Parts: sequence; structure tokens; C-alpha cells
Amino acid sequence: MKKQREAIAVLAGTPVDTSIGVELLQQKGYVAVGYPIAQTLAEQNHLQNTNTTELFHRVLKAIASAKVQGIKRGIIFCNSLASALELKYLKMESDVELLTVMDVYKQLSLRLAEGEGTIGIVAFNANGAAGVERFLCPYLPQKSFVSVGWYPLVDGIEQRRDPHELLQEVGINEVVRGFVCQGVQNVVLGCTHFGNLQKPLEQQNPQLRFWSLDQIFVDLLALSPIS
Repeated sequence: MKKQREAIAVLAGTPVDTSIGVELLQQKGYVAVGYPIAQTLAEQNHLQNTNTTELFHRVLKAIASAKVQGIKRGIIFCNSLASALELKYLKMESDVELLTVMDVYKQLSLRLAEGEGTIGIVAFNANGAAGVERFLCPYLPQKSFVSVGWYPLVDGIEQRRDPHELLQEVGINEVVRGFVCQGVQNVVLGCTHFGNLQKPLEQQNPQLRFWSLDQIFVDLLALSPIS
């Protein structure tokens, strides 16, 4: 009989992106339990930009709740959340095995290193965009970046809007065309909300390659001790 996998805690910004992470792992055969750190997108954005101490304590509290349920492994499934946290200290204080976007970007950098040109970044907010650049820079010292935080895009996904309609409404394709003018060839979708946008963006902008974090998370889980 195949041994059942241990549960993995999915810590993310809101109930929506937490459920995205839980569903992604469940589709790949993992047992996943969600722990949203904020209840709304506005609350998440406010905490990340004005009260990172409270944010840190909320994450520790969520991890403690997971440990009470016997969960010893987790992922920080939110780019902007991870960007606002001191991940080194979080790992030290949480006493659980944590996979974070920092691990994801280390793997992604190996793929981006093969490409040419400037790297574009689309994230939830400026904090998230800065985090992507901060995570990638040590591995890609010769690369330059053009980045944007796009709150309305994430807000539309929170409302479960149709991806094609949403992209047209918020004008993200105009932003992407701006990337092309700056010599961008690869665009990092630096928010775990954006997984369902990769295909529509590629269809509408075939000259660019878009990188989603979701699949890389799954790939790393397969190689990680937490799987």
C-alpha cells in the first residue's frame, strides 16, 4: 500500500490565493490545508506596506495552528507576502520545513539565465515587484529589470473574473507592449494569483515568454523533503 503523503500547510495572502495554492497541490496528489494571513486584498496590502511586524506574527500564528493539527511542512504561497517577511528568521522561529518563493526564484533564475534581454516583472504591488527583483538579482547579476505592481489585476482575479476580459479591462497588454519597447523577452508573473493568466498572455503576446510561479512550486515540491 502506498504511504499517504503528510499534509502541507499553504500560507498565502487572502482566502482566494490560499485556495489557489491548496487546489494546485491537491491536483498533484498532495494533502493541503490553507491558512490565509489576511481576509481581504486591501488588508493584505495594508499589512505588507505598514505593519510587517504584525504580518510576521500572523504567519507564525498560522504555522502554530498548523503544528497543532500535526502539520510539519508548509509553503509560503504568496510572492508579496514572502517579499514583506524576513524569511530567514521566519524559518528559524517557525520550526517547520518551509518552501518559499525564494526557493522558486533560485530555480527560475537558472531558466532565465539562458535568455537574452531585460526581464519584465508583473506583481501584485510595488513591494511584491521589488521582492521578485531582490530574489532574482543575486542569481542574475548581469540582468536588468523592468517591473510593475498591478493591484487591479489581482483584484479582478479575487473576484473570479474571466482572464481574457480582465486583461483587456485593466490594460495589462499595454503594459506588456511597454516591456517590449524596453527590450524585454521574458516576463515573470510574480504573483501566485496569476497562474491562469499565463496562457491568455502568451496567446495575445506571442513575442514574449511568460513564467508562472505555480508550476515551479510543484516541480520543487516533487524534489523537496516536504513532499
